Amino acid sequence: MAKTVEIKFNTFYGGVSDDPRENSSTEFIISKHFDIFSNPNRLTPYRSFEADTNDGTSATGMKIYKIEDFLYAATSSKFYGLGQSTNGFTRLFYKNDAPTGNWIKPGGSTGNKTVQNGCLVEYKDYLWGFQGTTSVWRYGTLSGVPTISNEIGTVGTVFNTVTGVTIAAGGTDYNVNDILTIIAGNNTCKVIVTAITAGGVVSAISILEPGYNQKADTGIATAVVPSGGADCTLNISTVADVSEEITSIAQGVIAKDDNLYLPYNNILVRVYPSGTVQDQALKLPTNLKITSICNWGNYLAIGCAPKDKFNGVSKVFLWNLTSPDVQEVLDWGEGELRVLENIEGMLVGVSDRYLNNVVGAGQGSMIIQGYTGGYPQVLKEVFTEKLTGITIPSSKTVKNNRLFFVAKIFSSDTEYNEGIWSFGRKNQQYPFALSLDYIDENVTTAGIQAFGAAGNYMFLSHSDDGSIDKINDTNTYSFTSIYEPQIIDFEDIDNDKRLNKVQVSFVRLTTGQSVTLKYKVDEASSWTTIGTFNTVGKLSHTFVREETNNKDFASGREFRLQIESDGGAEITGLRAEATFFNEV
Repeated sequence: MAKTVEIKFNTFYGGVSDDPRENSSTEFIISKHFDIFSNPNRLTPYRSFEADTNDGTSATGMKIYKIEDFLYAATSSKFYGLGQSTNGFTRLFYKNDAPTGNWIKPGGSTGNKTVQNGCLVEYKDYLWGFQGTTSVWRYGTLSGVPTISNEIGTVGTVFNTVTGVTIAAGGTDYNVNDILTIIAGNNTCKVIVTAITAGGVVSAISILEPGYNQKADTGIATAVVPSGGADCTLNISTVADVSEEITSIAQGVIAKDDNLYLPYNNILVRVYPSGTVQDQALKLPTNLKITSICNWGNYLAIGCAPKDKFNGVSKVFLWNLTSPDVQEVLDWGEGELRVLENIEGMLVGVSDRYLNNVVGAGQGSMIIQGYTGGYPQVLKEVFTEKLTGITIPSSKTVKNNRLFFVAKIFSSDTEYNEGIWSFGRKNQQYPFALSLDYIDENVTTAGIQAFGAAGNYMFLSHSDDGSIDKINDTNTYSFTSIYEPQIIDFEDIDNDKRLNKVQVSFVRLTTGQSVTLKYKVDEASSWTTIGTFNTVGKLSHTFVREETNNKDFASGREFRLQIESDGGAEITGLRAEATFFNEV
């Protein structure tokens, strides 16, 4: 008799698979707008998003302010948004209750310089951020009647950088390309040996890193990398102040020393509890820009991407908060590191590897790496079929052991997966998993600019027109949640088989809930709808033919199935059965 094989899927905690043909009952090709973590044996739809741009006068009144940063303040219990005034200057807004109500436009919340989105942090009863090209602003006190201080600190001037160095004594046993650190001030000035004479005597040098907070001096000792040379001393002949404008920023972090750290360009600003702002608490190589920072044990982990995204390697620096230099440098690999966070003691980084870069030739990927020691390991890589045109935003949040971030990945020339992704696990009994948690059907091709969270409510700024959406507070499920399991070949890719039946199981259906089943055979270009089931009170439905077209299933060697859930229907399982043609 003909061989019949059944395949089933009823556990969903494995997340997005590395290969759609991998034999895995827990992983899947994609899951959209389903919670796979709360109950690993159930796909639970999230509520849909709704517009949140009401300023109390107009339903769309907030769009002109283009909020792109969100923060739920612990001090005031208000939900803040950082946007811009009508002339593009910094402006703050808030909601008294994040899930409901309208946005409020308080007085005294407008800055006097161009807004810099990407950094909005609460510290010591104030909100902090950057504006213009050199200013740190502060807004507070949050527990009182807050107003904005436009220049609580000024940044961008590198004081006393070394502009001239001469050789006082050439020492011995040096080599060309040795790097000498001037042991004076804060040990930040470095020169490179460009010529030597007999015996390894240094005869010519060039400034490699001009350092900062230096002073003119003579006969200054040096340290050499790699080790070998000795007794070379230098004269610092001239120093000067160098101005640098803010060209990029990243979200700030309160570190273990109870100071706030605000990143811009390749520099960290330190803010003390007193409110004093110290520029250049740490200065990193000038070919890098800081994109994301987080606490990691006793260190501040500083994620950096190359300024030139066409060529370069991202780095993560580990700094103890007190030394003039970092303690460790991690090579994070090719691509642009966009998000860095601490998940269960592991540094997790999300990199854009040519997703938005023409030199990727349409073969970019989103890479998730983890580091607990040794060197970073690739934990997951999701490839794209074409350029997305949208950089992974630097927005991030950590909730329930999971890192949430935004990305857009093309799965074909016309299909893509964009939304708030998450990486983490339910607990230590489960593997780390990647999932596309939230999608917003209101987002246009301009994509998502940023997101934030207040409890379990997610907020998005999207479509590059000032639109803000949030998870609705009325228990509404107007978006379609989608689950696509692994490609099914019924354990034999070489032979044709006939699909006999597909059973979809779910939590007992209620009014307004429905489940739709689709399939593709042998990499067909489009989905065929098998049918939709919405009978109230039922726990499963078995499809034995294409109910929509009233014809038998197509035959083939491999099958792709897709379940669509509408109205909040929770999926608990999927079974598929096929009979082989050539088995007797």
